Amino acid sequence: MTKPDLFIGVAVFRGVGVVEETLRSIQQQTYGDFRVMISVDNADLKSAAACERFTQDRRFEIVVHDAHLGWHGNFNWLVEHADLPYFSYWQQDDLTDEGYLERLRAELAAHPDAAIAFADIQWFGYRTDRQTTPSIIGDRATRVLEHILRLSHIPFLGLMRTAHIPRIQPQLRDTPEQASQQEFVFLARMAAAGAFHRVDGPLYYKRAGESSTHLRFQKFPEARRRREWLTMGGGLLEIASQVHGSRQHDELAEFVAERLAVYLPERDYFYLPAPVNPEITRFVTELLVGSPLPQLAVPRRPHNRFFGRAPHPAVRAGVEAAVGARRIHAGLERSLTRNGAASIGFREGQDGALLLGQGWSNVEPSGTWSHSEEATILLPELPEGRWQLGIEGTPRPAPPGAPPQNLGWALGPDEPKPEPLEAGGVEVVFDVGPHTQGGTLRLAFPDAASPASLGLSDDGRHLGFLLERIRLSRA
Repeated sequence: MTKPDLFIGVAVFRGVGVVEETLRSIQQQTYGDFRVMISVDNADLKSAAACERFTQDRRFEIVVHDAHLGWHGNFNWLVEHADLPYFSYWQQDDLTDEGYLERLRAELAAHPDAAIAFADIQWFGYRTDRQTTPSIIGDRATRVLEHILRLSHIPFLGLMRTAHIPRIQPQLRDTPEQASQQEFVFLARMAAAGAFHRVDGPLYYKRAGESSTHLRFQKFPEARRRREWLTMGGGLLEIASQVHGSRQHDELAEFVAERLAVYLPERDYFYLPAPVNPEITRFVTELLVGSPLPQLAVPRRPHNRFFGRAPHPAVRAGVEAAVGARRIHAGLERSLTRNGAASIGFREGQDGALLLGQGWSNVEPSGTWSHSEEATILLPELPEGRWQLGIEGTPRPAPPGAPPQNLGWALGPDEPKPEPLEAGGVEVVFDVGPHTQGGTLRLAFPDAASPASLGLSDDGRHLGFLLERIRLSRA
């Protein structure tokens, strides 16, 4: 064996029954100058034992982690330890053609500026289709936008040039749903670093099981999928703005927002909010209010230069609403700095309507009803310290003698914890520390129901709480 130049990282967790076949697939490659690091998560000794006999081949090594890293943490650890010119992330239950590494490595060797070489994916198991995506070439700005339009995971399973992997920590950001969708943000950074070259042929064989990781996102409740999609969207926006420059932020925001919020048949990977204009507008508003773009304005052109056409009208409306929401945030932040307190109303004609995210009905003279079991409000980022939050409103109608409704709240990634909801609302005190994430207030209404289902009226809406006002003050 000559000196190895290819680092293969195999992330393993509960892999008994599949991982041995995978490691044999690696061992049988026609290109053999590689080193394999088998990273076993969460002290999974049964999986480690299944891998043990492969260490008789000096190219294979096992590390068992006592802590639970999750798939994202395991990937991050493997990338951190990749010390050879080429890196391949190999999933524990997937197989490849014997010439897989040889062909991908030859492609990267022939194109020194390329970041990734990849092949088509042939599924086996409960699905047997073939997945393909074209190469991504051109200048770095074009490559990043092309990746955002496609959002294909296929290059993630290709062969990467290690020098093109940005040296940031972590590579995959942790999220409440175990970094779901964060591979697309990683690939956006890789697209900024170099081209993605497709090698013809289904060389990668991906196992499809009912419990496969790739199905997890589709099984999440709508609110959880939305949160992960928004987190991913913020990461994509940040990278796209870095490669395009500040002069194009506004049209760029519109371009990325439309890709994430508007369904088109040619887009095979999509989170689908309700395909009605108000929901699209609120999704875009929530994405852009919480985005890392330092400035945001409504694009002046009727056509977006990145599309070459006019954007979806609900997307342009969302950009306008996000600009207004940022203006309201600036006013609230000034009031909090000067007076230590601020409030915002959610009745018809009041500015709070622009701060409503998912889960709200139309604004009415008396306030705004929640119409699902979870809803969000786009608060400004709060300075560190102890704060008091007052949520004023009215619970939905209930039959006489019914137990009090519950309302849960959370600021950041934690799950809302329900508390009894009295007639006037709730008062809570919470701490904002240096690691508190975001200004999005999440409200949960586990007892939401339609008045019709309670025999109180024929109103079929799924009501939880009539929001009237929110107050913030130093505790």
